[in-house]
Amino acid sequence: MKRIGILTAWMLFAATLGGWAQAYTVYFKENTSKDAQGNPATKPPLQAISIKKSGDQIVLTRQVGPGMVNDTIPLSAVSQIVFPEPPDIKAANDLLAQNQAEAALAKIEPIVAFFAEFRDLPGNRWPQAALAKCYALIALNREPQAEALITELNRTAGNDSDYARYAQVQLSSNYLKKQQYKQVIPLLEQVVKGTQNAQLLADAWIRKGSAHLALRQYEQALISFLHIPVLYAENKPLQPPALLGTARAYNGIEDFDRSVKTYDELIAQFSASPEAAAAKKELPKTKERLQQKLKQAEKDKAKG
Repeated sequence: MKRIGILTAWMLFAATLGGWAQAYTVYFKENTSKDAQGNPATKPPLQAISIKKSGDQIVLTRQVGPGMVNDTIPLSAVSQIVFPEPPDIKAANDLLAQNQAEAALAKIEPIVAFFAEFRDLPGNRWPQAALAKCYALIALNREPQAEALITELNRTAGNDSDYARYAQVQLSSNYLKKQQYKQVIPLLEQVVKGTQNAQLLADAWIRKGSAHLALRQYEQALISFLHIPVLYAENKPLQPPALLGTARAYNGIEDFDRSVKTYDELIAQFSASPEAAAAKKELPKTKERLQQKLKQAEKDKAKG
């Protein structure tokens, strides 16, 4: 028997446990029961109004007519549990947007704890809840705890998931603000190697370039910044910082001609940006260094 589709299996009952309306659909692995003739059959999904884990079993509370019944089922027989999304995940993210990180952390921690018991089962909401908790920890400057949770996200959500990548990019911003540049680069190397998400990649490359530039690793900075105009030209907000970083990286490797041209491009295309204002201040000195380099080249040529 084929498993009933997820979209058609949402239960019609709802109850409240831990502050949010809940409705669960539990799917079973193939051949977990037998029909009347003794032939292997797939157990149909069960719909429950509450669920909890007890050792290697799960305990379901189901509504049957006007009453309630409890079922205890081996966890090994379950293939998936479809969980509703708790409103507290959105509420925590809303609090973070309002710079209320402590309140967001208090809101999300019970949700993370609840889903932690089921995070190895498909359909759980632990990654979404854990990401919100990561953001709260980062906002509270609790970076070691955030990194530990990111490691769990990587392991639980899987390498093809971007949950940990979002947290890593956010965490890198904290390290940049604190001028802990050596912490930034390994974080973002994981991001650029592990995702195909264009926005994540663009954000990672711009931050990675900034860290390399601060460490005077000019060639690595240049490579990072050039990703933005070449691969993410449609990302307009990142073009000014990418151009400014590129000009500074060219300056660092003493390619003053390209540096001047990049500053000029930044000023011409994004004249109202803060980066253009910085470029206007830095450009005269770069032009002076270019002229000095050209004069030195002429002297060397004359001697040769």
